[in-house]
Amino acid sequence: MVRLTNVQLPAFGIERDFPELPLETYEACTASAARRLSEAGLHCLVVYGDREHFANLAYLAGFDPRFEEALFLLDARGRKLLVVGNESLGYLPDPRLGYEVAHFQEFSLLGQPRVASRPLRELPGDFGIRAGTLVGCVGWKYFDGR
Repeated sequence: MVRLTNVQLPAFGIERDFPELPLETYEACTASAARRLSEAGLHCLVVYGDREHFANLAYLAGFDPRFEEALFLLDARGRKLLVVGNESLGYLPDPRLGYEVAHFQEFSLLGQPRVASRPLRELPGDFGIRAGTLVGCVGWKYFDGR
């Protein structure tokens, strides 16, 4: 026999102080990753993330692509580029971290404008990735657009 009844939800309370990692934590993560790239003989690291697969971006860049997709590029000298779509332009990590930002509209939600960004294939070259560059990759995504 099944019996339905109303129950009261427990009081979970409201957290007043949200934990925040200091900028030095992210600086240490990217510096360590850049050093390990160099030690491994790699020139660059490309990290893909999206709403469901955000942990690598959050760890390395302090960025959660809450609405869409993103790429994070890091070279062995410590140069950092974050590639984001429309919605994330107003949701970027702290500028004191020194990330360059590239706007790539194909990383936006459906129905968003896609007429003003350069093709994705141009962005790695601007970052210094050329034939012969050794690149480490984290994450994956198929892409059949521009």
